[in-house]
Amino acid sequence: MYQMKASVNHIIILFISILLLGTTTGCSEYQRIIKSSDYALKYEKAKEYYNKKKFSKAVVLFEELLTVYRGTTKAEEIYYYYAYSHYGVGDYLLANHFFATYSSLYPMSNRVEETEFMAAYCHYLDSPRDVLEQTNTYMAINELQSFINRYPQSDRVARSNELIDELRKKLENKAFRNAMQYFNMEKYNSASVAFSNILREFPDTDRRHELYYMIVRSNYMYGRLSVKSKKKERLLLAKENYLKFAEKLANSKFEKQAADIFVKVEAELKAIESEVRLAQEEKNKNKP
Repeated sequence: MYQMKASVNHIIILFISILLLGTTTGCSEYQRIIKSSDYALKYEKAKEYYNKKKFSKAVVLFEELLTVYRGTTKAEEIYYYYAYSHYGVGDYLLANHFFATYSSLYPMSNRVEETEFMAAYCHYLDSPRDVLEQTNTYMAINELQSFINRYPQSDRVARSNELIDELRKKLENKAFRNAMQYFNMEKYNSASVAFSNILREFPDTDRRHELYYMIVRSNYMYGRLSVKSKKKERLLLAKENYLKFAEKLANSKFEKQAADIFVKVEAELKAIESEVRLAQEEKNKNKP
């Protein structure tokens, strides 16, 4: 039993040693390539690392090779791989820069369409979640639209349009979240404006019915909580918007909720009219 256990331990130790040796050998090989002045070897190894998806190693080698081969015919291909290596690492900001620069350095290359699309696509990949600031999202939309404008017959146009739709949906989600935040903070006038802006900026939104409803609801809450001198005017706006959207809300899940608000608006307006009438009657009675 002891011999068997010792034998198993020996096998485990041998296996670990082989792994460590392989790792060390791999690292030492890479270090030797880094230190080598054989640039042809470095070029072949850089492509080998690239093809094996070892992009962080490929980036280092291609970066050095760019300096060595600057001004030669080989520089174009190195620059192409260099940009894709940054893309492979996941550094989309640098990848965008190098794809865009490739296009300006080699405008006659048959890869220009590809690299211009990739520059825009990197901005798409760098677009943050919709809860965050969306500058990169706007940049991505602009670059993708510019690509479509330059290459209207490209096979990549359909994909570019899909990406733009996705990015615009992200902006819409952000805008809707902001509008709801105004509403939840009881800033009802700001909420109404924000919901209306979404309808204007995203006319194809699938939230259209909800936005109509939220405008009416915001108007109602804004009017109901207003000071007496402003209440009637603001409730009339809620009524006006309900009548404007009633036909559009027909058969939607918000139809009844909006109609219930309209009933409340009408009741409050009648109460205001009644109060005004009673006040006028009282005033007339007190006249000498």
